[in-house]
Amino acid sequence: MFGCIGVALAGVSAVGLATGATSVAGLQGPSLPANSIALLIVGVALLCSRPFQSSSALVCWGVGACAVAMFKQLAWRLGWIQSPVLPGNTLMICLLGLSLILLGNRKIVIAQLTAALATLPPLAALISFSYQLPGCPSLLGLIIALSGLSLAVALLGQTAYRGPLRHLLAPNPAGLLSRVRIVVLGTAAIGLGFVAARLQFDPTAVPIIVTLVVATIVVVMSDIVSYSVRHSRTPLVEQRQDFAEIEFAIDRALGIGEFRLAYQPQVELATGQLAGIEVLVRWDDPTRGQVSPLEFVTAAEATGQIHALGLWIIEEACNQGQRWRDTLLGAAALSVNVSPVQLKAPDFAANVRAILGRTGFPPDRLVVELTESALVQRGDPGFETLWELHQAGVRIAIDDFGTGYSCLAYLRDLPVSFLKIDQSFVRDLPHNESAAVIARTIVAMGRGLGLSVVAEGVETEAQADFLKGIWCNKAQGYFYAKPLNSAQLAGWAELGASP
Repeated sequence: MFGCIGVALAGVSAVGLATGATSVAGLQGPSLPANSIALLIVGVALLCSRPFQSSSALVCWGVGACAVAMFKQLAWRLGWIQSPVLPGNTLMICLLGLSLILLGNRKIVIAQLTAALATLPPLAALISFSYQLPGCPSLLGLIIALSGLSLAVALLGQTAYRGPLRHLLAPNPAGLLSRVRIVVLGTAAIGLGFVAARLQFDPTAVPIIVTLVVATIVVVMSDIVSYSVRHSRTPLVEQRQDFAEIEFAIDRALGIGEFRLAYQPQVELATGQLAGIEVLVRWDDPTRGQVSPLEFVTAAEATGQIHALGLWIIEEACNQGQRWRDTLLGAAALSVNVSPVQLKAPDFAANVRAILGRTGFPPDRLVVELTESALVQRGDPGFETLWELHQAGVRIAIDDFGTGYSCLAYLRDLPVSFLKIDQSFVRDLPHNESAAVIARTIVAMGRGLGLSVVAEGVETEAQADFLKGIWCNKAQGYFYAKPLNSAQLAGWAELGASP
């Protein structure tokens, strides 16, 4: 919304300035709508950008906006245009352009702080206009300032899922206190303005409102600074530094192909034959060695890189599935783990459909695995995404069943096809009675709902026999095979699935 407002205001100022420059000959003339054009560039970039993803286009837009603003400042200094150029507007546009460049390079926190700084010049212009101070902007200059302020707020809103800004939106006591302070100050600003107007102390009341709004901004900035300082004194700074290093390394790894897939077969317990394949990702970093998936997946979720990495995994798995089409592995379904962060992306289902279209992989052979803690309810952003995937033919599995929220509403509301018994229950089979009861209950419930039940982490023959005895459908684990590369899995299939 703020992005659209910013673009509209920039368009109004551009038209207003351009109509005053109809007598321009070459670069000579009274005005040049360069700042408005620069703000239009920023606005279009924000409206066209895709959240969670880095973009070289954003970098280009940002550089272009800075170049246009600097050109107008230079043109005024050289006397090519007659109307004065406010340095504050140039600074504001350059800060917005720099924010776009940082956002395009996934430097989210620095982009937020830069966008927050970009709100200061337009706020100063508002105060100057309200009090009619010397050098205050004209009406068109005020519109430009409001356009820049709207775009800065839009950029902050687009990055609110990370960094210090997330602290202000968090449902914890500190975030709640920040919001209460902002609401109180905003209410006081409006209230005092109306009181002043009513008592005719200040008929316009604009200066009071503007000053208290600026005070609100100062409070917000102080909250952000205190949050940053408070957390910089904790061990979390080391984690952020590690994430920054891994963020760069993940970008490089995606670019040069350091990630690879491993495949763990799932076996039909009744027949001992191959029934499916779980796709796992591995990273062999040249300096760190083999990086734990828990480490780099957590970092990728925190930095937003999980979207690019997750789509690469799905596409690579589908391509491999097509290469297996005429082999013993050709009929096996491929299960891919999906992060809850990925489900929140509005275009995730569309991207999966596009991958299936490009690769030609049958949708009904792709299984999306979600942990219970990642599951969603009606009204959540990922709820419609799961139904879109289901309507496209993709099947859904609940991973680690029994360890999360264990809400049966998921089984009622979501198009689930598979339940996976967590290995923490399988590990204690068959001797632990509690684990045995839980396993029997999950299998019975799954079969009653028409779902296929898969047991994870099967390592012994006794565990496999017990699961087979309670009519569990499938199993996977080191008893059958460890995660293998594509050639090893093909060799395993040729030898037969039974251990």
